[in-house]
Amino acid sequence: GDHPAPRALPALESTIPTTDDHDVLGEAVEAVGDIDDPRVVDALTRIAWEHHDVNVQKEAVETLGDRHEDAGAMAALERIAQQHERDEVQAEAIETIADHSEQSLHPVILELAATGRSARIRREALESIGDSVEKISDATVLDRAQQVIERAIFDDPDRAVQIEALDPLDKLPDERALRALRDVIARHPDARVRKEAAEHVSERQQ
Repeated sequence: GDHPAPRALPALESTIPTTDDHDVLGEAVEAVGDIDDPRVVDALTRIAWEHHDVNVQKEAVETLGDRHEDAGAMAALERIAQQHERDEVQAEAIETIADHSEQSLHPVILELAATGRSARIRREALESIGDSVEKISDATVLDRAQQVIERAIFDDPDRAVQIEALDPLDKLPDERALRALRDVIARHPDARVRKEAAEHVSERQQ
């Protein structure tokens, strides 16, 4: 429930560094998120960046997502998605942003699909794009999504990411997906990627 904000926030913040009990930590982070105080976003952001336990950092990210209507919380999530040193925390931020941008494609996620520093981050961003395009009908937004996915398929430095990017491509609307997959079969330099694209096409035609 709601806590008397001025006293509760410092009390909870002081609890978090002094315990290693996962249940206590998770509840403490959630409790911070429940406080009605403008300083909460800053407190959660500090935990996401500074706590030594990755699970606590991820819990803080998820709790920031509960405040997605707060511009400060979304800005904090965007920075975590782009710059956090731990892939797991970046991935959690990508997923959290995507969950709250359902009818659109968040520009940070589109950017990370191409520029994420690790294959895991690029895959996470591409997967989020795939989940989003299933719910989007706006042709301009779909064009942008397709462009980003195709760039991953043809240009990502990691072959496994290229292959996995066929999944979000396959989630585009029917005719668009088929055209794009056939283009991969016709033009991709790697036989494994072409073979995987052909399997996607044959599954669609069964």
